[in-house]
Amino acid sequence: LKPIIDVAGLDISHWFDPRTNDIRHHIDPVTHCLLPYTPHGRFIHVAPPFPSSDFANDYGIPWWKDPKYKIGVLSKKVRTIRIL
Repeated sequence: LKPIIDVAGLDISHWFDPRTNDIRHHIDPVTHCLLPYTPHGRFIHVAPPFPSSDFANDYGIPWWKDPKYKIGVLSKKVRTIRIL
């Protein structure tokens, strides 16, 4: 939860793949396995990099795919306006 609290109020769209709307992934240089890319640390609903018995995956859909947490869309082309 700490990475989410650290970026509260900021845009986190770079954490996700725009094609799949899922967490970005990378190839781990040590294990050569496809792992979630979380440079700020793991956050809720992201599986650990190695098998772990204390990770519960019975939460249903992850929070980033739950429609009740979508608050808007990111603008593709912003325009600067000036109020006179």
